[in-house]
Amino acid sequence: MPNRVSPAVRPAVFSVVFVAMAFAGVTAAGETLWTKPAEGLRGVNNDAANFAPPTSPEHWTLLDGLLEPFTNDQIWGQRITPRDIIEFGDLYALVYQSSNPDHETTQGTSIMFSRDKIHWRDSPANPIFAALEQPWQGSRAMAEAIAYDDEEDRWVLFFTGLGADHMPGIRAGGLAYSHDLVSWTLEGENPVITSDDVDWTDWETDRVYVRGLKKFEGRWYAWVQANFQEDPRGYNVGVLTSEDLIHWESIESNPILDVGPEGAWDSDQVLCGRPIRVGDTWWLAYTNGARNQIGLAYSAKIDAEWRKASSNPIIDFDDVEGVDGAETPILTPMGKGWAILMAAWLPEHPRQQAKLGVATAHFDPALLPDMDE
Repeated sequence: MPNRVSPAVRPAVFSVVFVAMAFAGVTAAGETLWTKPAEGLRGVNNDAANFAPPTSPEHWTLLDGLLEPFTNDQIWGQRITPRDIIEFGDLYALVYQSSNPDHETTQGTSIMFSRDKIHWRDSPANPIFAALEQPWQGSRAMAEAIAYDDEEDRWVLFFTGLGADHMPGIRAGGLAYSHDLVSWTLEGENPVITSDDVDWTDWETDRVYVRGLKKFEGRWYAWVQANFQEDPRGYNVGVLTSEDLIHWESIESNPILDVGPEGAWDSDQVLCGRPIRVGDTWWLAYTNGARNQIGLAYSAKIDAEWRKASSNPIIDFDDVEGVDGAETPILTPMGKGWAILMAAWLPEHPRQQAKLGVATAHFDPALLPDMDE
């Protein structure tokens, strides 16, 4: 069972913390102050850490209590599902899925900011992406993965649409481009990843989600979850590769991350967060179908089958009061340690009202900066 510790090691009220915090990146009016990754960036989306995450459960600590980002009014919608983290110097931007049943776009894309990955402030520009311009989207403009394209000098966002009669499957991935993370242009060839691109399952596939996007050695790689809505098996994870972001092909070693054997904690599904590169090794965190446990997986090659950590699961929510489970675990460096940000499910709330949770490893919360000073 993982340890638990309160994130409020020093007395601090979130509203006080964030009122005093310099909100670099977006002005009160929502104008962007940056258009590309800042100088000194380790790598877009934190994909170049230099020390590996620990794989033993005793090294991980669940912060006691869920994170409540400070907002001027309230978070756009009810759901915080983290998808990716971007660095702008010493400022972190968390791209997340947000839901709002009262809006035309029931599930859109929002962003929040932090200097320590514990204290967050929601952007007044949210939702940063909620455009419904193509029939295949249905009511969704829901972020899945983001990366910066140096050649085109723009941000590339993969997002999910609900599907349409003319499209294979009922979930698919489309592209949107932006120079400032506010104004977006949708790819005319959308959707660019559908169930027709999945060739690694033993069953029919009708739902695909892009869980990570990286450009590596001149090619684009997309980590894709696939399953069939009416089948209890899956999801599993495969990798597609492309030269132009439009035409994708499956790699030979798919699926790179499959369900475990019968009786294993992950025998039903593997649901991953975005990958991160540590030296020459790729890592990601994933949950099982019940979303009540988290494990780690890694690979020495981007296009090879991944190995699961032998001590999985590293986090078990059956031992945690107040949280039923979690999804979309985002593995990220944190100081001289590691963190996993996740969408935490509360017992008294439906899944659509997930909050932001965090687990840390080799990290002392007492080292957090005094952001209220």
